[in-house]
Amino acid sequence: MKLKKAIMILLSLLVVFLILSISIVQVNAEEDALNILVKEESDIEAVKKELHSIDNRIEFSEIPEIKLLKARKISKKVKEKIETSQDIESFGQMPDIFIEDNRLTSIESGLENIQNIEQAVNKKSSDNFEILDQLAWYKDVMTSNGSSLDISDGKDVKIGLIDSGIDIHHPIFSSALDIANGKSFVDCDSSITDFNGHGTMVAGIITQISPKAVITPYKVLTDTDGESFWVLEAMIQAVNDGQNILNISLGTYKYENISGDNLIIEAFERAVEYASSHEVIIVSSSGNAGINLDQAYEETTIRHLPADIPGVLSISSITFEKKFASYSNSSNNNQFTAPGGEYTYMDGYLDLSKLIYSSYPTNLDNMLSAIGIPQGYMFSAGTSLSVPNVTAVIACYYSYYKNMNGEYPTILRTLNDISLKVLDLGEKGKDSLFGYGLPQIIDSYSLISDTVSPVGEFKEARIEVNTYTQARGFVTNVKDNSGEEVMVTYDKIPNFSKLGNQDIYIRLEDISGNSTLISGEIIIEDTIPPVGELKSNLRIQKGEQINPESFIVSIFDNYDSDLVTFSFFNEIDMNHIGIQDVSLELSDYSGNKTVLTSKLEIVDTIEESDLHEKDDNDSKLLSEKDLKLTEKKLVNKSSNKHLPDTSEIPNNYCWFGFLLLLTALYLVKRRLLTRNNIK
Repeated sequence: MKLKKAIMILLSLLVVFLILSISIVQVNAEEDALNILVKEESDIEAVKKELHSIDNRIEFSEIPEIKLLKARKISKKVKEKIETSQDIESFGQMPDIFIEDNRLTSIESGLENIQNIEQAVNKKSSDNFEILDQLAWYKDVMTSNGSSLDISDGKDVKIGLIDSGIDIHHPIFSSALDIANGKSFVDCDSSITDFNGHGTMVAGIITQISPKAVITPYKVLTDTDGESFWVLEAMIQAVNDGQNILNISLGTYKYENISGDNLIIEAFERAVEYASSHEVIIVSSSGNAGINLDQAYEETTIRHLPADIPGVLSISSITFEKKFASYSNSSNNNQFTAPGGEYTYMDGYLDLSKLIYSSYPTNLDNMLSAIGIPQGYMFSAGTSLSVPNVTAVIACYYSYYKNMNGEYPTILRTLNDISLKVLDLGEKGKDSLFGYGLPQIIDSYSLISDTVSPVGEFKEARIEVNTYTQARGFVTNVKDNSGEEVMVTYDKIPNFSKLGNQDIYIRLEDISGNSTLISGEIIIEDTIPPVGELKSNLRIQKGEQINPESFIVSIFDNYDSDLVTFSFFNEIDMNHIGIQDVSLELSDYSGNKTVLTSKLEIVDTIEESDLHEKDDNDSKLLSEKDLKLTEKKLVNKSSNKHLPDTSEIPNNYCWFGFLLLLTALYLVKRRLLTRNNIK
């Protein structure tokens, strides 16, 4: 009985187990994701709706820009529909994407045959930035020993870093990150924290060569690998976020003759086309397999994605000595080459100075403390590290071009200018190892013309009449993209002697001949009162009348001295003998007034000698200008004078006339007598 009961219990447990197993298998079958690439001419929403009508449990993730779906919980009926749909280009499982890890801690020999970091630097230092500066030979190569950074530093350029995330707390990224737009596409991990280290190393190279460029991290890798779908999502998101350049230092190898691989190849082609149509340039690694991809493609149809997609800049690696790196793939699709480092041994020891030294997440142990390498830094090599070198110089080119032209360059213009100014390291012209060669960005700047005019703001002002003011005095915030001095001139010189409002035009011109015309209104006014000089100690006889001009020695007004009027400011008692204060008020055309003071002496009588002495003293006070003013005053007053009285002519003139008359009569009489005698 007990045995029978035990058997029944075991049978019951077995049934339960079988039921659960079948359920688990069914659930797992439904959970398997399937990637679906909808035909370009078909409607992705219609495809989703049709599949959902077959089984409403199906779930979708999508990238509508390239018509790519990721479907989950796919039933057998849904699968059958997918296989037969005329709207679906291809479907299948997308492969993982990965980085080819060549960091120092990945080498098999361990740390026994590695020189200490102190042997790799020229000068011992405890400052991490100083050590980085000494070991970053790649920065010197890409920036002509730093001289190109004096021209352009990547300002106003946005770089989308599609990688393993980034260490946002690393001190090297103090102002180079756009965290707000950063995003993780990794399932079950919403942070952009770098648990791999690769993204932080790549970003560290970018920020050294283009320190003002802004890096936005798009996380697509876990601590080991990632999905192709995540990379495609990140590419489209980065384009939609307005990134200028996409840095993709990762890849995957696919075969064209395998039907499932065609799905990811075409998906990447659509993503690259989408980026190109938005003038977003993509820079990617050629790969570290050390193979000739052209030959491998002919033999096996293998391709390295995304670098092998037309429209992507594939970058190969060179060593410290500018030789082709042993691990770097060669391909006719290689566009440029850049430092990637190499594992080089001297006297049995690894030469660290020939590797790429860059930043590393501070939250991860670099496991290199034994050889003196500070935490937060790592040595490595590979085409993944060549890519950010080129990305960074393109960012500097973009920044300089925008500064000179007011807009970003096209992809075609960028490739043209950079490819024309390279260090050709292989066969003359473009080859499969180095592409066009090693970019010489400082030389590429010479191909960019300055077409941006200087800018400035008009500064309204009130100007005193007859005061010449330089054109620069009426402008402010004058700037030019070249950083050179801007010439500021009048388009037409204002009339500074004319009172009132005037419209003026000022031209700003840079060294390239680009000019801007700005205008505004100025007010020319007269606020300065006239000035003058009065005679001192003037003496006059009691009861005699005196005019204000009798006191004037000189008058000057900044607008027009001839328009100045003058009058007594106080009353003068001409019958009061003694010295009195005299005040004269001068008033100009604009109503500005000045009061001048002097002394007036009133006497009972004035002797003739005093008058001559007075006239002599007065003449000494008159300057040439004063004489002209006096003459003008006298001329103006002449119309008011009476004609002279002939009775006042001296008697000497009368007698002289009488004698002339007698002489004339005598001569006439004598002439008549002479004529009679002749008859």
